[in-house]
Amino acid sequence: MSDVTLRRTQLATPASDENFMESASNSAADEVFLDLEDSVAPNAKPDAREPLINAAQSHDWSGKVLSYRMNGIDTEWWYDDVIDVVSAAGEHIDDIIIPKVKGESDIHTVENLLTQVEENAGLEVGAIGLEPQIEDGEGMHNVHEIAHASDRLSSVIFGPGDLRGQPAKIDREKQALIFRMYEIYPEDHPKAGRRRFQRVCLSLRKGLAKTELAAWIAAAELHPDAPVRCDGFSNGEPIVRGVVDPYIPLVAYTEEQTEDLAYAALYTILSEGPLAGDFDIGLERIMRIKGDGKAVALASSPDARDGARTTFEHFDETHRFTLPRLKAAHRTMLANLPKRKAADAWALETTTAFAIGENSVAEDTMQYARSILEGEKVNPKLFFFHRQASDDIELSTPEAIDWKCWLRAGITVGRQ
Repeated sequence: MSDVTLRRTQLATPASDENFMESASNSAADEVFLDLEDSVAPNAKPDAREPLINAAQSHDWSGKVLSYRMNGIDTEWWYDDVIDVVSAAGEHIDDIIIPKVKGESDIHTVENLLTQVEENAGLEVGAIGLEPQIEDGEGMHNVHEIAHASDRLSSVIFGPGDLRGQPAKIDREKQALIFRMYEIYPEDHPKAGRRRFQRVCLSLRKGLAKTELAAWIAAAELHPDAPVRCDGFSNGEPIVRGVVDPYIPLVAYTEEQTEDLAYAALYTILSEGPLAGDFDIGLERIMRIKGDGKAVALASSPDARDGARTTFEHFDETHRFTLPRLKAAHRTMLANLPKRKAADAWALETTTAFAIGENSVAEDTMQYARSILEGEKVNPKLFFFHRQASDDIELSTPEAIDWKCWLRAGITVGRQ
């Protein structure tokens, strides 16, 4: 157990990666948290507990706070996350991070179980601290009660809500990606004014606001006056217009996540921003104020009638799209895009690194992009962006690791 109270730096690492956890133990971070939540794919979560336990027991964590992030209490994994890890390695754990805390009852739920596990394992009751992570408006509203919910609280973590209500800032890379995604054929082309890409995939590391980017794009695709389609040319410049009667499904990998990913971001952007008066905003659908177009939150493909109406669709965290139901929905929805030819319908996939061999949608898309890059297949309607350091980068020194983190390399697929 650590005596560290100052937490200037917090290093997160997947609990499923033994090498990353060993490297984290040798870091100079004030706190390390081993993650069972966002950085571990759903079908790998139960198996990730054992490497976490081994890392907590076998590495030297002196001089730093050792915590781990459990899965949220609205999931099937959280109960065993507490029981298995604390029973086996509780004497080495300083804190447990609780994600997506909405109120003090969430803290009490975890604390009650943790106390029972400590007693059964012969550990000092109350020695393990709790760190609630607040990630939405409900949590922010109840932050005072959450902060006073238990004597175990060692800190409160603010997630995406930190910048809530602030103007969006589009960095130069995102600007370049947006320009590329909205590229159209020139005036002298047989497809003049049409979108060049019908399918776009952005494969970027965690923390780059991919979900928020997708929500900003969805907001533009939904607004009647947004310049997202070409309606001819004037003096060589495109005449822009909004989408007629848009239908925008925003797809997450579980029912629970539909409220936490792109739709939740879109809900906040529109309901708390200057465009709120242009929409009828609900928890499951957002409509234009005149009723001619909507965005919806889904965990599967829309029904046949709505599927044929799609003008823009987004698949969030496709590295988690491993179930046959999700992969079938992805195929069906891509196949529906040509049905709204006049709307120039298109799809956006956003993902971080996938686990090799899980056959996720993200993995399938990368393999497809590679086949195009290598000339095995042809699809000029795909834009695929992926960035990572080269495999031969030296990683034996801290300087080399820093270099790999900063190095930018990429594949862009989309040929005439």
